[in-house]
Amino acid sequence: MKRAILGLSIIIFFGFSIASFAKTPSKESIQTLVRTMDLHKVYSQIHEMATQQIVNQNPNFEAYRSDIKRTFQNRISLEALLPEITRIYQKRFTEREILELTQFYRSDLGRKALNVLPELNAQLFQIGMIQSKRIAERLVKILNRKVARNHRSRGNERETYATVVQY
Repeated sequence: MKRAILGLSIIIFFGFSIASFAKTPSKESIQTLVRTMDLHKVYSQIHEMATQQIVNQNPNFEAYRSDIKRTFQNRISLEALLPEITRIYQKRFTEREILELTQFYRSDLGRKALNVLPELNAQLFQIGMIQSKRIAERLVKILNRKVARNHRSRGNERETYATVVQY
């Protein structure tokens, strides 16, 4: 009898423990994660990049750089977007996962990841864009030849996607 009660107690305890870790993360734990990840720095970079993009479009805008940046700072702030960020994290992570992420980003490796990954991702994105551009240029040449052939022969049906991508 004592073993049955002890067994049932253990099952109930672990059941509640597992349920508490599987719950939707709290706003507070997500805010702690956001602070730990220094997301305010990310938004600072977004403001700078967006400002630079506008100035690049017209060099005369350089005189208004601080006004442009201030506009982005006022309209795209971490604080203003925190409710949306919270909803996104709540859909993807449990409370336990948020706590584990926070712990990870407080570690040396987590801090390194936060510093290195943005540049690494930018480089990987650039590689992907270069490859996509090469493939797109080649596909355009192939498609132009196929379209020209179809126009010359006029009665033929369009070639299928499978024949287009076989280059």
